[in-house]
Amino acid sequence: MKRCSMMTTRESVTIPICNMIKYFIFVGALTISLAGCAAKEDPRYTVPGLIEMLKEKNPDDRCTAASVLGSYGAEAKVAIPALRTALKDESESVRICVVYGIAEIGPAAEEAIPDLKEALLSDKSKDVRIGVVYALSTMGPALASKTAPVLRAGSLKEKDPAVQTAISDAVQNLGRQMVIQKKARKKGL
Repeated sequence: MKRCSMMTTRESVTIPICNMIKYFIFVGALTISLAGCAAKEDPRYTVPGLIEMLKEKNPDDRCTAASVLGSYGAEAKVAIPALRTALKDESESVRICVVYGIAEIGPAAEEAIPDLKEALLSDKSKDVRIGVVYALSTMGPALASKTAPVLRAGSLKEKDPAVQTAISDAVQNLGRQMVIQKKARKKGL
């Protein structure tokens, strides 16, 4: 089995970048290839069609569905229950696609926070856990009262340095967002 290359993020922390690279290449190629489908209004690539696709036997189809649902952003809020179920998929690649799909939906995916917490605390894949941290970070400062405790619980339990670093970075970013939001409110923006 070929090992993924490693990327040093801090002096002693390395992250396998193979899955991240595969994900972004996959999503980029998928977005380009689906541009024609969207123009033709292919019912498989509507939100209801993608929700159905999450039930397919083929993990590649389920991964595609989760990724494309994410590209709908807040419009895909109705898909959150299906994505929450898919977060428990047996396939690691599907779970990775699901967490990044939820991340793209952003704050509209608020109801997925308990499932993201469960994945952060118990999923065996560190790539899924890193994706969960990213998804929680996309919820923004408005949901910090719900996401910060999840990140804290993850930081207390997590043993993997790459996931610990992701959590630390997410908490720092969330803090910066909150400061910016507070300053903007003071200025009346």
